[in-house]
Parts: sequence; structure tokens; C-alpha cells
Amino acid sequence: MDIKEKKMGLFETVLFGVCTVLVIDTVAASAAAGPGGFVWWLIILICFFLPYGLVTAELSTTFPQDGGIYDWVKRAFGRKWGARTAWIYWINFALWIPAVYYLFAVILGQLLNIEFSPIEIAAVSITMSWVAVILSLKPVAESSWVSTAGAACKVSVMGMIGLAGIYHLATGNVSANPISLSHFVPDINIGLSLISVALFGLVGFEVVGGAAAALKNPDKDIPRATMLGGLMIAFFYLISSFGVLTVIPMADINPSAGLMESLDALFGVDGFAGILVKVLGVLFLFTLISNIVNWSVGVNYVARYAAMNNDMPASFKSTNKYGVAKGAAIWNGVVSTIVMIAYAIIATTGANEDLFWNVFSLGAVTLLMSYMIMFPAFLRLRMKDNTPRVYRMKGSPLLITLACIVPTVFLGLGVLTFFWHPVQGVDLAFLTQVGSGVLLALLIGELGIINRKKTVASMPAAETRLS
Repeated sequence: MDIKEKKMGLFETVLFGVCTVLVIDTVAASAAAGPGGFVWWLIILICFFLPYGLVTAELSTTFPQDGGIYDWVKRAFGRKWGARTAWIYWINFALWIPAVYYLFAVILGQLLNIEFSPIEIAAVSITMSWVAVILSLKPVAESSWVSTAGAACKVSVMGMIGLAGIYHLATGNVSANPISLSHFVPDINIGLSLISVALFGLVGFEVVGGAAAALKNPDKDIPRATMLGGLMIAFFYLISSFGVLTVIPMADINPSAGLMESLDALFGVDGFAGILVKVLGVLFLFTLISNIVNWSVGVNYVARYAAMNNDMPASFKSTNKYGVAKGAAIWNGVVSTIVMIAYAIIATTGANEDLFWNVFSLGAVTLLMSYMIMFPAFLRLRMKDNTPRVYRMKGSPLLITLACIVPTVFLGLGVLTFFWHPVQGVDLAFLTQVGSGVLLALLIGELGIINRKKTVASMPAAETRLS
């Protein structure tokens, strides 16, 4: 039976992008940078997100195939670099899933006033990972309610945090942190501390391009959704950080303490305020689900597309009756399960529990690395590919070149500052553990490329041309 898939319009596409990119759990880390962080957010938005959004808009509309970033890099630099990009792009997501649902388990325990054991945390995380797999197997347009609801939950929670700060000042209370022009002067150490968090919270709009086949008018809607969504994302990051700073002294903000501690400090824990905090906590839990479901769309489409070109494992080729990337989605659940079982074993044997957060950092580092080749690929395609541009980023050749070089430098700094803090220096233990993990991930990808070469070499000439 021929199943006609519904298509998403501009409104749904904007919410899809907002739900994918906007990340609530970076609000505390952003606020910890203080008022000076606001200026750095604006600098990063102008120097990174604006060109990033325009570049991905042109690439997505010019090359709307489901391969997304893999297809762009492959067209620019060949199959080997395309395969590397596809692998790094997929593995970062597979490693990010268990970290997100670890946080889900911790917040759930706080809402229930229960301190989950490591085994219980692992069980909750594994269960939610497979729930996300099931949700991700639905057609994009049919599951767009997840994006819509997720975006609504995110803006509700972040908006409430901002409104709480405004109300705090409007009722005559003194801000917990001094807010004057002198405090907004950007400090380079603050900028370097913030950049990795900010970049992690701003990337993802190419996921919209990866789902171009599910959009009604991708040529027009992708650029519009990128710009409109970017403005919404910037607003809610800034207003929520402002809310936290008005009621919590910078010295008391713990970037990794979780959302519930921040909400408790903002609203209180008694009476109606306590109920409101619980409700906001539940909304936050749903945003974690929607984040993973949305990211799975673009990432798994890319992985399947690469597998169809023999640049990812053959098991990633399989789809369900809706054409959704079933194989890649199942492997997401498998990797998440393995990681959480390993976490439970490490935690229950008294070993270093921070190892799990190192896995999260590994996913974040590889995420930023996957974008570093995209901007050079854009420049090369501009020079050598004559495919008609429905949407074309405007500017002189020099401006276009700078719009690619500057974001690439920011990405490099983002990777660097995961391992090096401008004040504390290099954490050698973290560098050894996460650095070796990055190298291992890259090595596995290289072994896959070598295996692909052998496979192609053994194929008949006609099949090789088709691959």
C-alpha cells in the first residue's frame, strides 16, 4: 500500500528547529558566566550562529538530499571525507543519548524525592532510550507534535525563568548580582569558558535540512525557519540566563547541578511555588525526550544515506514502511544501552563515576568536530559546483570567506576549551580519558573506511560505479 506522508509547513519547521537546537540544561552554565556572558553570547551569535545558519540554509536548499552534512562534504572533498563526517556526526549523537537520559533519571528522582541508585538510573535511561527509538520510527510529519510540544515546553520553562527575574526586580528586590554597564564588559577568560557551552547550544539547524524531504516548501521554508528560529533561540537563552542572575549569586551557580536546583532557588519549594517547580520539572523532562527524537531525524537520515552509498555499516540501510531510518535508530538504542550498563558497573564497583560525564564530553567534542569540515566544504562547493542556488548567501567573496573561517575558528576553540580552562589550565586526567575516547572514535571510523575500500574493490565494475 502506498502511504502518503504528511508534510511540515513553515510554522512546524520553525518549531522543529527550535526544539532541536534550544537546550535548557545549558542555562545554568551560561548564567555562571555573569553579565559579561551576555555580550559573549551576542558575539557568538553574530560571529558563529548567523553565518552557520546562512551556510546551512544555502547547502540544505541547494542539495536537499537526505544525506545532509555527509552529502555536502562528500561533494566537496570526496567519499573518504564524507564517510568520516557521517561517522563522527552519528557517533556523537549515539553517545549523547545516554547522557541526556541520565539527566532525565536524575531530574525524575528529584521530582519524586527519590535518590536513584546507579542501577536504577541506568534502568531509567535505557528504558527512555528505547522509548525515543520507538518515537523516532514514526514519519517526521506525524511525530511533529513532539517538536511542537517540545518547543512549547522549552519556551515555557525558559520564559518563566526570565519572568521570575523580571518580577524579582520589578517588586523592589535587589539583584543577586550587580548589573551595570561595567559588568557587561566582555572578559576574554569568560568568553573562552563560555564558548564550548554556547556552541553546543546553538548547533543543529542542519537537522532541518536533513529532513528536507518531509517539508512542504524546503527551498523557502529552510532559510526562513533558520532565521526565525535563531532569533527565538537567542531570546530565550538570554532571558533565562538573566532570570537566574537576578536571584542567584554567581558564586552559588553550579553549571552542572541540574535544573531543579535553579528552579528551587528561583521560585521556592513551598505551596503553589513548589507545585509550579514540579510542573516545570515535568515539562523539562519532556524537552529531553523531544530533543533526542528531533535529533534522531536528521542524524539517522544522514547515517542511512551514507550507508546506502556504502560509507556506513550495511545495517544502517534498513528502513520501515514509512522510509524512516530504522537500522540507525536501533543502533542508537544499542549504543545507549551498552554505555549505561558500563556506567552502572563502574558506579556500583566504586570506580570513578565522573567517567560517565566524560562520555558526555566525548559526544560533545565529536559533535563540534563534525562541523569543522562543513564550512571549508561550503567554500569549495561555491567555487566548483554550478548547481543552481534557490537561496544564496549574499556578500562579497571576502565576506563569504570570513563567514566560513571565523565559525571554524570558534569551533576549534570550542573543542580546545573542553580540555583547557583559561584559568585552571589543562586537566590531564580528563584530557587522557576523553582525548583517548576521541581518538578511539576516530580510529573506528578509519577502520570502517578501510573496510569500505576493500568491499568496493571486491565488487563488480558495474556495481562499483553505482556505489
